[in-house]
Amino acid sequence: MSSAELDKHASRLKRRERIISNITSRLTPLRIILFIVGYAWLLLLPWKGLSRTAWIDENALQPGQVNVDWNWGDVKAADGYLEHLEALWNKNATSAERAGYIQQAFKDVGLETGSQQYSFVTPSGNTTGINAYALSRSSRSSGTEAIVIAASWISLQSETSPLTPKPSPLVTQPNLRGIATLLALARSLSVQHVWAKDLIFLVSDSYLDGAHAWLSAYHGAEQEGMHADALVHPEPAGVIWTAIVLDYPGHSFSHLGLFFEGTNGRLPNQDFANSASTISRSMGIPWVLYDHNDGDRLNLKGRGILISLLVELAEIFGLDVQDYWRRARNIVRNVGYQATGEPSGVHGVFHRYRIDAITLFALPARGPHGFHSLGRVVESLLRTSNNLLERLHASFFFYIFTAPGEFAEFAKYLPPVIILGLVASFGGLKLYVQTGWTRSRGAGNEEIWAVRDRPVLEVLCIMGLTHAAGLATLAIVNRAWFWQAIEVRLSLLPKQLTNHHLDLQRVGCD
Repeated sequence: MSSAELDKHASRLKRRERIISNITSRLTPLRIILFIVGYAWLLLLPWKGLSRTAWIDENALQPGQVNVDWNWGDVKAADGYLEHLEALWNKNATSAERAGYIQQAFKDVGLETGSQQYSFVTPSGNTTGINAYALSRSSRSSGTEAIVIAASWISLQSETSPLTPKPSPLVTQPNLRGIATLLALARSLSVQHVWAKDLIFLVSDSYLDGAHAWLSAYHGAEQEGMHADALVHPEPAGVIWTAIVLDYPGHSFSHLGLFFEGTNGRLPNQDFANSASTISRSMGIPWVLYDHNDGDRLNLKGRGILISLLVELAEIFGLDVQDYWRRARNIVRNVGYQATGEPSGVHGVFHRYRIDAITLFALPARGPHGFHSLGRVVESLLRTSNNLLERLHASFFFYIFTAPGEFAEFAKYLPPVIILGLVASFGGLKLYVQTGWTRSRGAGNEEIWAVRDRPVLEVLCIMGLTHAAGLATLAIVNRAWFWQAIEVRLSLLPKQLTNHHLDLQRVGCD
């Protein structure tokens, strides 16, 4: 190599070293700036200016463009079904008795019906149940596509997730009116000749486990610890494209709420949710996200001087604090479901099989809506799904609903996550560079940097130990004795608290 080439190579190395040195010396303030920008962006997500009005991409849907046949006669039929369902629930009927009644109701309206027994063996205990389902075959097609209308015996109000509402941890909230609506819909829709897809009516036992077992058998999926009878009669229909889950736990309802998150954060195509929103509003039924009433207001009194100053500052810039709080509440609820991977309702187990599904939740209230309103919305939404010529694909699959009818697209909420990821990445790269060099002082007290081997073995040992600890924890929580010990401990807790309270009283008396 010539002298000129060596000088050129040395110049390039010095330039690279100078660039790296400049970046490294400014890395800390750069990370602080990125950190502030990322979190500031996240705090701005509930701002109305970052949301877009939802629209429908699929022209074939045409929501709300039909006259529905649901009438007061169907409401009377739903009341009759509800009376029998309440009698079954009040006498604590077995799963077999409940499934038998559902099957008989389907047979009375001329539908092919069947039942499915299932069981789950888990470390926390065994679960068994019986699903009942019916099939209304289309007279206008070959039966290659299907729509599911489902309702579980247990309402999502009884679900144990901290992110969902529950009236009391000791109360199991039944979904009797949801099932009654489904049975009345089966009676009404099975005599119509407009359907281009088969209609499947599913009443699943318990909460998530019944629908999960039925879908597993329908698609031939197997799972360790699960046994589900095959769906022999009636035989499975075609490919399921969409599913509507009915959840109506109260006597009446004031709003229809949308639950849409699936297992592991899967979301339905936004067109399906937007169609339900369009239909509900066109029929004069208020539409909300989850069980959040848009009339709720944040009480800002007595929250301290800092909160009061922030509120006054927001009002100066024309920001609606109450609207911001409602949108922030919706975002936190959505992110919570996706972070934990839990579905927000029975519809969530459908997403695993590429089925666009949502839950229509009737927000309990003293009125003014009931069977008549819910039935009209469901029938219209079914007619909308019936118009599909192919699977929903045109609209978004990644989104966050910030308000009813408004959403933040992924181009708005993904950048702050990437920015915060860069903060962590830059910190890791800085440590990686630093571990490859060692610093010392020369004879003239000058700073000398020397290359050294990185401590790869130590890092791998730490990673191995953390992974081993995680595997050990997973193995422990998957053992029956662990959950038995937890149950024993929880059963003793009230007695211990009572004894502790008595001890405190004695000390106070002394």
